[in-house]
Amino acid sequence: MTDNSETEDKTAADLVEPEEESKTEEKSIIIASDLFPEQLLIVPLYDRPLFPKMMLPVIISDEELEEHMMKVMKDSLKYIGLVFSFRENEEDEGKLSRTGVVAKIVQASKQANAPLQVVVQVMERFEIVKLQKKQPVMQARVRYWYDQDPGSEEELKAYSVSIINAIKELVQLNPLFKEELGLLMGRVNLKEPGTLADFSASMTTASGKELQKILETRRIKQRIEKALILLKHELEVSKLQSRISHKIEERMSQQQREFFLREQLKEIKKELGLTKEGKETEVEKFLARIRKLKLTEEAQERIDEEIEKLKLIEPASPEYNVSRAYLDWLTILPWGVYSKDYFDLK
Repeated sequence: MTDNSETEDKTAADLVEPEEESKTEEKSIIIASDLFPEQLLIVPLYDRPLFPKMMLPVIISDEELEEHMMKVMKDSLKYIGLVFSFRENEEDEGKLSRTGVVAKIVQASKQANAPLQVVVQVMERFEIVKLQKKQPVMQARVRYWYDQDPGSEEELKAYSVSIINAIKELVQLNPLFKEELGLLMGRVNLKEPGTLADFSASMTTASGKELQKILETRRIKQRIEKALILLKHELEVSKLQSRISHKIEERMSQQQREFFLREQLKEIKKELGLTKEGKETEVEKFLARIRKLKLTEEAQERIDEEIEKLKLIEPASPEYNVSRAYLDWLTILPWGVYSKDYFDLK
């Protein structure tokens, strides 16, 4: 259980502030860092939330939001609020969460016919106090908060060791985790339990809603417990994937082994004169059919040309199958075979 505020279960929509509401409301409820603004431009995230200490690009796909950001970034926009917005499908507008992260804009780039890409350094968590929907963007007054109540040092150390061991297992099972681990190791301090919980959760393929629960958990012990559960689940999935891949590789290896053995057997029979190559057998089959037919001079000439062509084509070539099928059709036609038919024109 977390010690989040009584309204933590509500979404940001419950805190919408009308546009005409007075801007002179008391600001005593805002506990803002000296470094971060108490009002932020909100950028919804529809895939998964981000965690403090991360540095990565964010794609701004909303055209109106992109246009607004392009204008204000030239002047004073340095920080934005990144908030996970859960939606059932792409047509759904999404349900904005109460807890998000403040991020510093490091770099922004805009290519022709491509959305705005903003590289951000994620800083700290915040809770939305009042949300003001103002087209085409959303602004929010926020309260920043930090890790609380570390709890027993020995207990947190035990959790940290469990998480690190699970990460080591994941890296061995899935090379992709090794690459991600390398990218993040230089950016986060894994000796901090809260940061370790955030980092390990972000490594998993958990859903956005599950990761949002980690982001919203203030007590470090409870957060690291939840992160360890996600990590253990990821480990079980990776083990299952590994077993499935191993079985498939075994089957493929067996099939390849059988193929090579058949090819070796074919070569041995060929060397011993016990069999002929498939192409020679095909040619002899067509020649045997021709001997039984009463071909016209023109048909005989055409079939002879096609047989010579077949002799020159490699069996692995697609053209070989075309030529063989054509000869097969030519040699099964009833050349020189006639029947008497009687027609009554009356």
